[in-house]
Amino acid sequence: LNKTYYNPKTEKFQQITYSDIVILNKNRDNAYVFKLVSDLIKLNVPLSTDVTENVCSYPEIQTLIGLLNLIDCKAEDLSLVTILKSPVGNFTDEELLEISLFFRDIENTVGNDKRRKMRFFNAYEYAVKNLSNATGDKLRKFDEYIENVRKLADFLGAYGILKKVMDDCSFESYLVAKGHGKEKLDRISFFISKSKNEERNRTVHDFLKLIIGIIAFMRSEFNSSNSF
Repeated sequence: LNKTYYNPKTEKFQQITYSDIVILNKNRDNAYVFKLVSDLIKLNVPLSTDVTENVCSYPEIQTLIGLLNLIDCKAEDLSLVTILKSPVGNFTDEELLEISLFFRDIENTVGNDKRRKMRFFNAYEYAVKNLSNATGDKLRKFDEYIENVRKLADFLGAYGILKKVMDDCSFESYLVAKGHGKEKLDRISFFISKSKNEERNRTVHDFLKLIIGIIAFMRSEFNSSNSF
């Protein structure tokens, strides 16, 4: 930026500005592009980008959104399964299948109309109360933890509860072991920071209501500045 260049249109030498610089990238890895854009923003470099991927579409952020959904509404199947398979629960696909099959017998005794309404959540609750083996013990421990987190969320808000679960369940170590750990942690830090503002920590429910708007704001943020 301290250099000048000759502009043939004006036939004069002029100072190089940020708007004169273009970065062409052939890398199709969205994580790499996100890292590049994120680092430039941290350096207060004004920029515009055609990056269309938003932070909330990444798996690690989807997990955190699933956690918030589970705290806000325990009976949501997708969020329940997501968190059971995350570092919070550490359940395998085989264990989730065991929970479902354990419920199958009671499910088959119910009429067709009621059976259509049954979901994984029903199998989960039945197994918490009745499954008497290692998987059942693990499930009850998970259920107790989630209930405790749900109660604490009323006092800690979305920001505090996300930070607590990250610490409790060694999310950082898990993500680093998966590869591209620093980029993933940067995205998580960015996302969690949006769960509060200067005035207060948002409640879990309030933050969830803002998620759709946050996605739009994040896209705008990557295209302009680092404000929310």
